[in-house]
Amino acid sequence: MECSSRDRLRRTAIVTASVAAVAALAGFGVLSNAQAEQATALHETALHAVQVEAHLGDQLAASSTKVRTDGRAALDAASGKTLDAKATTEAQKHLTTLDQATHALTAAAVTARKTVRDNTGAHVAYWRLAPLNDALGKVSLAPERTALLTAEAAVTADKQHLTDAVTAWKKEQNRLAAEKAAKAKAEQTTQAQVAAARATSNQTATPSTSTAAGHNPPPAAPQQPATHDTPAAAPAPEPAVQSKLSIAQGVFARYGFTNVTYGPGVAMGHYGATSLDAQHIYIDLDRIPAERVASVAIHEYQHIKQARMYGGYNATVAHYGSVIAMERAADQMARADGATWTNYA
Repeated sequence: MECSSRDRLRRTAIVTASVAAVAALAGFGVLSNAQAEQATALHETALHAVQVEAHLGDQLAASSTKVRTDGRAALDAASGKTLDAKATTEAQKHLTTLDQATHALTAAAVTARKTVRDNTGAHVAYWRLAPLNDALGKVSLAPERTALLTAEAAVTADKQHLTDAVTAWKKEQNRLAAEKAAKAKAEQTTQAQVAAARATSNQTATPSTSTAAGHNPPPAAPQQPATHDTPAAAPAPEPAVQSKLSIAQGVFARYGFTNVTYGPGVAMGHYGATSLDAQHIYIDLDRIPAERVASVAIHEYQHIKQARMYGGYNATVAHYGSVIAMERAADQMARADGATWTNYA
């Protein structure tokens, strides 16, 4: 049976539509494959970026080991050898912060690698790659790296600060040692001058009864002793020196003071003398009546207290305004401390 023209046209239209549909489906398949390849490539790039981030974090954490070691060595070297206690406290705090920052960076690198492992493999379908790529793109160790670098800078600064502090401490120790040596040398010079004065005193028939100017030693003396003058008429030496010595030693033992020299003429013609600079007391027991020994010892120790309060001889005299004012103050202090006899007040 012969088909009509209308039937032929209908069959042609169906065939044409079918071919077009097949072609469209084929094109969609090509497009889907291209999108999948592109998404996979982007995913590989994101995974690689996270791996690089984790590797850099590990490298930085490892490099901080030397900074910590150097900082710890500087802190140990400064232990007990710095005048700045706050510097060691700050250094310890910064080392602790650096340890914490290192651990945090290492932990962040471990987490980043776990993220890579969880998002790698054939089980990741391409239509899930877009959100995964977004998640990987947000993986960053920047905060941990910044914290570590900041802590490293603080520890490095502490290292230099501690080194400078130890250098300053050593310089101060050297200065104190030199000062101590100079003081000892000055004391030896003073003792030599006292011995010379004693020899001269022994050759003099009538000993001198100095006024307050007797505080000044011979011109070459490095220290200027304060003295406790004798009365106008010097008493004759008494035989009971040992009992007087016991009295004087008992007074100084009460103060816990032992820097005392006893002997004839050591006070350069006075009952007693005190070097305010060397903080040394000289007592001539041969010249002091037994009933005045304790009072003289108490008076001379007041000069030691003055030296400790105001400095050496010059500073103490400057504080009181004159030598006689300094002596009167020492007498007043001695009376308050138990002295029963004084020469100036």
